[in-house]
Amino acid sequence: MKSKSTCASVLLLSLAMTAHADWQVWTVTDTRHVLRSDLPGSDRTVEVRAARNEWVSFQVLLRCDEPVRAVRLEAGELRGPEGTLLKLAQSRCYRQHQLHLETGTYRNNAFEPDWYPDPLIPFAHPVTGKPLEGARFAAVPFDLPANETHGFWVDLYVPTAASPGAYRGVYRLVSDDRSPVEIPVTLTVWDFALPSTPTLVTAFGSPAQRMRGYYRDKAGEREPADWPAVETQCAQLLSEHRINATPPSELLRPASQDDGSFRIPSPHVQALREFVDRYHVNAIQVPHPSGVVKDPETERDKLRAWLAAFDRAAHELDRLGVVFFVYLKDEPNTEEDYRYVQKWGRAIREAQSIVQVMVVEQTWTEPGRGGADSAWGDLYGSVDIWCPLFSLHRPQSAAKRKALGETIWTYTALCQGAPTPWWHIDYPLLNYRVPAWMAWRDGMKGLLYWGGMSHWRQTDDPWAQAPIYIGSGALQQGRKGILFNGEGSLVYPARAAGYDGVVPTVRLKALRDGIEDYEYLAILRRRGKSNEAAGIVRRLTDSWFQWDKDPAAYEKARAELADMIEATADVRFDTAATPMDSPNDLLRLHPENPHYFQFRGEPTVLVTSGEHYGAVINLDFDYRAYLDELARHGFNHTRLFSGTYREIPGSFGIQGNTLAPAPGRYAAPWARSDTPGCSDGGNKFDLTRWNEAYFTRLKDFVACAGQRGIVVEITLFCTMYGEELWKASPMHAANNVNGVGHVGRYEVYGLKEEALTDVQVAVTQKIVRELNPLDNVYYEICNEPYERGGMHPDWQGRVIAAVREVETALPSQHLISLNCAYGSAQIAKPHPEVSLYNFHAAKPETVTLNYGLGRAIGHNETGGSRRDDATYRIQGWEFILAGGALFSHLDFSFAATHPHGTLLDHRGPGGGSPALRRQLQVLKEFIHSFEFVRMQPDNSLIKSGVPERGRAWALVEPGRAYAIYLVGRGPVELTLELPAGVFRAEWINTLSGSLEREESFPHEGGPRRLPSPDFAEDIALRVRAE
Repeated sequence: MKSKSTCASVLLLSLAMTAHADWQVWTVTDTRHVLRSDLPGSDRTVEVRAARNEWVSFQVLLRCDEPVRAVRLEAGELRGPEGTLLKLAQSRCYRQHQLHLETGTYRNNAFEPDWYPDPLIPFAHPVTGKPLEGARFAAVPFDLPANETHGFWVDLYVPTAASPGAYRGVYRLVSDDRSPVEIPVTLTVWDFALPSTPTLVTAFGSPAQRMRGYYRDKAGEREPADWPAVETQCAQLLSEHRINATPPSELLRPASQDDGSFRIPSPHVQALREFVDRYHVNAIQVPHPSGVVKDPETERDKLRAWLAAFDRAAHELDRLGVVFFVYLKDEPNTEEDYRYVQKWGRAIREAQSIVQVMVVEQTWTEPGRGGADSAWGDLYGSVDIWCPLFSLHRPQSAAKRKALGETIWTYTALCQGAPTPWWHIDYPLLNYRVPAWMAWRDGMKGLLYWGGMSHWRQTDDPWAQAPIYIGSGALQQGRKGILFNGEGSLVYPARAAGYDGVVPTVRLKALRDGIEDYEYLAILRRRGKSNEAAGIVRRLTDSWFQWDKDPAAYEKARAELADMIEATADVRFDTAATPMDSPNDLLRLHPENPHYFQFRGEPTVLVTSGEHYGAVINLDFDYRAYLDELARHGFNHTRLFSGTYREIPGSFGIQGNTLAPAPGRYAAPWARSDTPGCSDGGNKFDLTRWNEAYFTRLKDFVACAGQRGIVVEITLFCTMYGEELWKASPMHAANNVNGVGHVGRYEVYGLKEEALTDVQVAVTQKIVRELNPLDNVYYEICNEPYERGGMHPDWQGRVIAAVREVETALPSQHLISLNCAYGSAQIAKPHPEVSLYNFHAAKPETVTLNYGLGRAIGHNETGGSRRDDATYRIQGWEFILAGGALFSHLDFSFAATHPHGTLLDHRGPGGGSPALRRQLQVLKEFIHSFEFVRMQPDNSLIKSGVPERGRAWALVEPGRAYAIYLVGRGPVELTLELPAGVFRAEWINTLSGSLEREESFPHEGGPRRLPSPDFAEDIALRVRAE
């Protein structure tokens, strides 16, 4: 009887469970809210796709006609190719917490009152992984009320080392009174990875810092007992969503020194480096200098000393790509605000510090425009980073600023202007994903948001009532009394979920997806697929006021981008790696116009002002600091001697000559032997053994240059200018144990000694083999082979053959250059393997003489006759505007002990200074503001108005773009022959890059007079069709 009674009880319980109404379970994988009133969907499977080092999400939704007790979601491991697993630790599960919105955000005409999901309650502590106990809101178990839709959110992380392919598993939804529901999950991993450090810059503030004020002002709430743990959790959460975490403020406080300088202590820099590396930070906001400097004009020296502390810290930090910026002014909306930005911004920029001036303002003004009245003047020359509101961005205006080397970010706040993807709880969730696509389309580099992601002050309890912002009536602060749901907040205080810190929101997840989408687009840009990617983007959005409202369209587009990335190459990616990601990255002649280069898929003119070529062979030279200085000015080229040639202290009167290392500080390609007697006091060289330390340094130099977008010219050999220089070379018989080099200095490259030629071929091929994976290299055979005589006419051909012989069996074939003449010469017999012909102290007429070759013509060393900046600035402008592809100034302010180029009173046989580098930066930015591959030199455009005893040069894309350079004094009235159209003319100061005069005009065709502003030595003019 007892046994029968038990069986009957089990049967009754089973019947009771099956008698319940079925619960409805479905899934969502695209970017949209599911509200409490929403009816069930039909899809119960999950199919998602992601790159390595990427998060991807899906929602599990449930609804039932009757209450369901103790609902739980059980995560399953996903099994992939060859049995590999994505473990549970690589997933995050949350329950969606809903908030009742009775009033819609201002201007949300589609608003419907409902319960909206926003904060996400984690299943476990996000840092420790331990269960959360005693929480006011627990994720699971969860009692599902009748006739209400609720949901879970699942994040899946794909490790960088994951194998590509399909991973499958099952998630289960269980409860105390319903049969379990299985949810099949398939995750397809694409064969590429996102970089650990994001490309898109974000400036969202610090939730942890905001929380301090929140708890301090919150009556009845105790402060967290462990603030460091809160800061760690907040930083980790931001990093996982590819948003910049904010370093502790004490790490960014320069301390004053007795000598009047300022310095950030090295332990603080070390801690900052650890923070940047741990949380993958790409931008750091520095304190406003007004805390130390009261007046930037009267205390200019103090301001520069304070900013120099960040220059030193950035060098010591040694993390390329980290943007240091000062948040100078938020929304300057009055004339007084404009004067403030003009005063402070110009003073900071004049210091030429690594610290950039960021201002939350658009790039244009208009007469009578509220908050941007042109009667106040403009902010040009005062801003490095412009951050316009979504609706106030004007692409044409922004393009002009970008052409001058300035940067555009963007931000949103409230619901201002024409509708854009506004960020509020009750607007479509897709609004948080779309702006990243728009930003990439318009060349914007950053996103900013106010409130530290945690504006909770105007809500008593953000878990019971949605956090809101209520307008105050001030300009750009919202009409008085109107409401914005979720404004300024992307996270919630986590105490209600069982720990101190913050929890994410569904909106933050959508934003993360957008930032990841931006990364796909950035990868394609680096692979030369910008146009193809832009076509996909334009299909979704062609302005900030128009975008596809269908979330599925973005998933489809993302998959197309992924397919395109996979099709380009094997793109396993790591930001520390520098080998090319695709053959299209390799420096080459531009396929549409071989007078110019293409580098990493982009049209390129090479411009620099660099050191005396000894960066690798001189062990006392800090080449990272040097490369940082080049990168700071946007330069993209440097020359490097391979080490087969060296100089000795005092050579050519060059102070701190990097090609003349101190005793014991010379790194040569060959290893030293055990035999003493080398001319430099060390042991002799063994020309059959390689110095691996040298090649490690060489590869690191080229890699570091590549990370900074800098192309390295490897000059393999150099003329032996004097007997003392030949006697200093390892190839001289007295300096090696191999008995090689028994020739005079005129015969070093004369094919007179076969063993010596074999050594030269061997070292060439070793260098070429070692550098083959790198995309930012080309080879010049010999520096100034026309000097001193003795070179056999076939010797350079022998070395060219050696380069090509070894590269035939390697993935990459790099460009080869020949150094042709001093001043000017016409190439009579071009070598079929040579793509670039370089000249020293070149005349612009050199380009004209050789333009018909259809190859790049370069000026890769300026003459050493004068010290003034104007001589070399004018050389550069004339050569590039004549159609040249490369200008490399030899800058003697760089020295072995001055890698930042600060040796101002140098004794070098030529010029060089920080001021000149800024001037050449203007040249580089000017030429890159054009689609120059569509242009060709044509001075016939200029009909009159060239300065008296002056010169003029012009590059022309007929009917569309005109780049003109004048040498001499002005003002002048320049007459150009232009076709019919509407044009805009901009006169550019070649010293500062500032816009001196601009005008727009319709033109019926024929001569057009353009009056210039005053200029003392030279000026540039940009004319473009509108």
